[in-house]
Amino acid sequence: MNGGSTSASPPGQWSADELMHGKAGDVSPPTSPNGSATTSGGQKKRFSMKAMRSPAKKSTDPLDWGMPGHLTKEEVDVFMKFRDEVEKRGGEFKSTVYSFSLIEGEAYCLTRWLRARKFVYDDVIAMVEEATEVRADARKHEFYPDPVSALGCGPSLFMHCYPQLYPGKAKNGCPIFISKPGVLNTDAMECITSLDGILKFHWHVMMHDYKQRLMEHKKAHPDFCNFQTV
Repeated sequence: MNGGSTSASPPGQWSADELMHGKAGDVSPPTSPNGSATTSGGQKKRFSMKAMRSPAKKSTDPLDWGMPGHLTKEEVDVFMKFRDEVEKRGGEFKSTVYSFSLIEGEAYCLTRWLRARKFVYDDVIAMVEEATEVRADARKHEFYPDPVSALGCGPSLFMHCYPQLYPGKAKNGCPIFISKPGVLNTDAMECITSLDGILKFHWHVMMHDYKQRLMEHKKAHPDFCNFQTV
């Protein structure tokens, strides 16, 4: 894997109105796992007396904040500015933004970065620039496709000393990641690998394991767009 080609334009651009109110025909953007989202079968969201009393009021579900279909006018303005900057710079900057490939979808990918810095444009740009620099060397090595070469030992041995796993998926389709640093066996870790090996293995897991999990779930469930962990 090379982090995904970004020479093409991402599919499914959203208009400003759609970013604020959702796409036509959607009962609710597929975001939160609490029943407010539509399913792949087009089921309607749950009946709500509160919604009847204040039909013009937008959802206050915290999991909807910053998601496509739930943006404010100010957030849409930042989104458009960021989108223009990503397309203008292209190259490694765009490759960093679309690190999980264009299949994530423009609106969901860009808002994922924007939420991370609370839609503060300058902070988002600084974050992408820093991420581009941090991942530059790993990208040259294709993010270390062989975990044994990256670590210097088998991944199962590493996991035994430092338990980390994906036991399943949350209701919104996101992979559930569990890490147990409290039981980390530091003496054993010093014997089997190094800090450099751990960092290389991190890149392997992120870009070859975790990314593959997202791709497979997207293939099985085309409506899945929430590329993050729980």
